[in-house]
Amino acid sequence: MIRQHPFFSPLGCLSSLVILVGIVIAVVVSGGAIFSPGLLTAKSESGVTINGFSSHADFENDCEQCHTPIIGIEAARCENCHASVAEQRAKGAGLHSRFTNVTHCGGCHADHKGRNFNPTDMALVNFDHAASGFSLASHARNYDDSPIECGACHTGAAFAFSDTACADCHGAHDFAFMVDHAAKFGGDCISCHDGAGNLANFDHSRVFPLDGQHAEIDCEACHVNKQFKDTPRECVTCHAEPQIHAGVFGLDCAACHSTAAWTPAALKNHAFPLDHGEGGEVACAVCHPNTYTEYTCYGCHEHTPQNISGEHTEEGITGSRLENCTECHPTGREHEGGD
Repeated sequence: MIRQHPFFSPLGCLSSLVILVGIVIAVVVSGGAIFSPGLLTAKSESGVTINGFSSHADFENDCEQCHTPIIGIEAARCENCHASVAEQRAKGAGLHSRFTNVTHCGGCHADHKGRNFNPTDMALVNFDHAASGFSLASHARNYDDSPIECGACHTGAAFAFSDTACADCHGAHDFAFMVDHAAKFGGDCISCHDGAGNLANFDHSRVFPLDGQHAEIDCEACHVNKQFKDTPRECVTCHAEPQIHAGVFGLDCAACHSTAAWTPAALKNHAFPLDHGEGGEVACAVCHPNTYTEYTCYGCHEHTPQNISGEHTEEGITGSRLENCTECHPTGREHEGGD
């Protein structure tokens, strides 16, 4: 007599069938809860109900709310409730649109760890804040060296970042600066600042035009150690004045120099006609015998200071006005003087 294999005997097959049917019934009745690795969280936003649920614990026996059989957790099922995350992914904007593993919800938001477990807090433990578009490189500690808590910036509903958080913190440290800064650039701080000392979407021309050669220099050339407040704007701060230039041309650099290049220089803003209306330019030294920031009209005219003083005094022109000939004679002609 040949003994039957225990797995394929009538009794073995019947037992297997009974166990299988029992599992199916248990799954149907419990919603799959028999496979649950633990209790779901009962944490929730106070008073907030989504699709009839106030927390994950409300659908603990309905595993298919999050799990797809065989596949596991799917983002689409989570987003049936968390619609704001779906909107962020669809529009490519917002916090969740920045993550490469955004479809793997369980990678950041675990559950089945008890009623008091907070899935959001767990996600923040190993959260790379730079992925949100704002680094905490310069925001780990307050001005008094105390740690900056998340709630200091995320004061809005559902842990949302508050636009006023920056002004509240920095304004408490330097109120005058923040008032002036907000007046110039507005209150949307993170549209320019990334938290690591770099600027984005910042119109530098509102402070100092970066054209010509200035467009090619590194930020650190002017903002040493990433210091932006009170950065000098005068040319001489970066461009040392040549000895031959010193004390002769003054500091109105833009009158001769352009941002295209420091050299060669050209006299660009000479309002007084260089030909003096006589045809042909006169030599610079005729009008500027000492420095180019001062001029005289006695270098070529036949009049004398005494005669000019007498004639102009009759017209009520005396003192400093008498020496400022171009105020009344912008082209140097005798009879163009006004009142």
